[in-house]
Amino acid sequence: MKQKLFFMLLLIVALALTACGRVADTVTDAVAERAAETIIEQATGIENLEMNQDGDELSFSVQAESGEQVDFSRSSEGSADVFAAMGFNIPLPAGLSFVSNERTDQDGEERMVMASYDLVGISDVALRTAVHNSLIEAGFTYFAFLSAETEADMNNPMLNYVHTDGYQFMLITEEEAALLSLVKTSPEAVADMLPKEVITELDGRMTPDKSTYAPGEEIRLTFVSNTALDGGAWVAIVPSNTPQGSEDYGNAAYLSYAYASDAANDILILYAPDAAGSYDLRLYNAGLELASVSFSVSE
Repeated sequence: MKQKLFFMLLLIVALALTACGRVADTVTDAVAERAAETIIEQATGIENLEMNQDGDELSFSVQAESGEQVDFSRSSEGSADVFAAMGFNIPLPAGLSFVSNERTDQDGEERMVMASYDLVGISDVALRTAVHNSLIEAGFTYFAFLSAETEADMNNPMLNYVHTDGYQFMLITEEEAALLSLVKTSPEAVADMLPKEVITELDGRMTPDKSTYAPGEEIRLTFVSNTALDGGAWVAIVPSNTPQGSEDYGNAAYLSYAYASDAANDILILYAPDAAGSYDLRLYNAGLELASVSFSVSE
C-alpha cells in the first residue's frame, strides 16, 4: 500500500474511533467499541479485530498489507494548553477542554497524533486563527488539499498545513469541538505538495558543438542547468519556424528529442534531421520553453 494512501486510511480510522468515542456518551462502551472495530475491519479488510479498552483508554494493533505493524492507542490524558507531538509544541489558546489523545505508531515510530477538544470559552473562528498563527511560527505552511487557494480562510472548518521536514497538520473544527492531527510523512512528499517556483528561462548553458550538421550527424549538446528542472524536462529538435513559448508547440512539431536528465558529463546527444534546413534545439520544462538554439542541416 502506498504511503500516502496508508496514512489517509489511518486518518479515517482514527476519525472513526474519535466519533465512536463520542457515541459512548449515550450508548454502552461495548457497543461503541464494536462499532469502532467494525469500521476498522471494513476499512482495512482485517477480520475479527480485537481491541483493548479500559474506560477511556483503548488500543489495538494491525498489520498493513505491505507488512508494517501499526499500533493505535487512545488516552484521556493530555493538555489543553499545548499540542505536543513529534518534537513540536504548538501553543493552544485559552477556552479549550481536553477530551482525548490518539497516537498511531508504525513499526514502533510515532507517525500520527490526534487530539480532540471541546470549545468551552472560545469560538471556532478564534481557535482557527490562534492555531494558524502558532503553526506559522513553528515553521508550517498553509496548504489547501482540495482547492487552489493559497491563503487560509478562518471560516473554513478544515485547515491543512505542511512542514518541509516532512509533516502534515490538519485542524478540523465545529462550533463546539475541534480535532488537531499531526502526521509524519517525508520531506519529499511535502515538497511534491508545495507550489514550485516557476522557471521561465534556463539558468545555465545549452550549446551545440557545431552550427551546421550533415543529415543524421550526431549533435553533442553541452547542457548545464543551475536550477532543478522537472523530471520530464526535455530538449526537442523542431523546425525553426515553430512558434515559441509553449511546450504544446514542441509537442506538435518535434522531430526528435532527449530528456535533460539523460545528459552525461554535461553532454546531451541528439541527431540532426535527415532533411536540409533550419532547425532549433529547444528546452521545455513544466509546459514552458526555457531556451532555444538554432542550427542548420546541409548536404
